[in-house]
Amino acid sequence: MVDLIIKGGQVVTPAGVGNLDVAVEGEQIVAVAQPGTISPDGARVIDGTGKIVIPGGIEPHAHIGGPRQPERSAAEPVSKAAIYGGTTTVLDFATQVAGHDLLHAMGEAAERWEGQGYTDYSYHPIFTSGADNASIHQIGELVEAGFPSFKIFTTSIRPPSAQLQNNKTDFGRLSLIMEQVAEAGGMLLVHSEDDDMVHYNYD
Repeated sequence: MVDLIIKGGQVVTPAGVGNLDVAVEGEQIVAVAQPGTISPDGARVIDGTGKIVIPGGIEPHAHIGGPRQPERSAAEPVSKAAIYGGTTTVLDFATQVAGHDLLHAMGEAAERWEGQGYTDYSYHPIFTSGADNASIHQIGELVEAGFPSFKIFTTSIRPPSAQLQNNKTDFGRLSLIMEQVAEAGGMLLVHSEDDDMVHYNYD
């Protein structure tokens, strides 16, 4: 049963922009139809006349604050700002730390978001210099669980520091990560900078 109808707006679809009605059931759009063709039976009706109706936006690259990055905004205010602007999905990152596997990083990300999101959310797992074979071989499991995209860095970005984790993935591990991602049908996101050039510019 349709719960919500947005009628009379200029609706943006892949085919173009037109005067259409939108029907929502639960959290899903179930129909985009010509005006007046969707029965309003018991549904809440929003008059969209003079408005542009667009699909929810997707933020594919958000760095949300956590235990290791407390200076960054937490999930709740980021998610709230996103939904105000029409963004309905936010993709955060789950960064592996030395001594823990990738599944541990995913658990940390879930804790950051649990009960804090106004939007849908998910995570890109990040491999760092601490990537071990066990974590790399978790790629297939994570793709199966609905996390198909993984990130690596070809530079440590910042000068060496006891306080900062080295994010750089060496080419040996990168080769194995690429093999595993390809085999699982996933996608690899690459922060691609030459490490020598980055550090030369700090001097």
